[in-house]
Amino acid sequence: VKAKVIFMTGQADLETISQAMTLQPFGYLRKPFGISQFRELVGRAFQEYCEESTRKLKLVNLTDEVQILEKDIAFRTDRLIAEQTLMQGLIGNATFGLIAVDDRLSTYLLNDMAASLLQLKPQPSSANFGVPLVSLLPPECAQDVISLCSSVVASGKLMETTFRNSLNDRLLSLVSYPIMHRETVSAAVIVIHDVTEKDTLQKRLLQSAKLASIGELAAG
Repeated sequence: VKAKVIFMTGQADLETISQAMTLQPFGYLRKPFGISQFRELVGRAFQEYCEESTRKLKLVNLTDEVQILEKDIAFRTDRLIAEQTLMQGLIGNATFGLIAVDDRLSTYLLNDMAASLLQLKPQPSSANFGVPLVSLLPPECAQDVISLCSSVVASGKLMETTFRNSLNDRLLSLVSYPIMHRETVSAAVIVIHDVTEKDTLQKRLLQSAKLASIGELAAG
């Protein structure tokens, strides 16, 4: 804090006053002056000095708090980026398809497996952000997927369906989960599994069971 300077002089000529004022003193007392005048000026100088000292101390404390806050934000940002990178890696390498849409069915996540199962054109995942899901889907599966998403957003309940994608002749199982925010559906997540082999195996087991029953009846 800058010291408060008070000039006290017996010189009253203009040159002396001008020289003193170039130094920007807090006050200028010309002799003779009364003790009350001196006390009043010194009191004001001391009060202003204290106020400036207090403001400077608050500024220093505020600067320290800002620096601590900046470090905390930087730490949290780095951790969030690391978590997002990990999550993107897990989602990208998932063995199931994953699609996330908002309540208006605009896409904000669509992994490579979902694109493969639904036979979408390859493109960067960032290119799908905010794009209406219906515009990304081929006509062969658009109705099933959009109908499922719309029902989940409207009802707020988990729903599932199975359909055969004629583009790759794969039987797909779709399960859609609502994402709630303050008792309102704000988004929906669709998990897609290829159940072609599972369905084929179940049919074979059923056929074997039928043949075994027929054999038992014939033998009996």
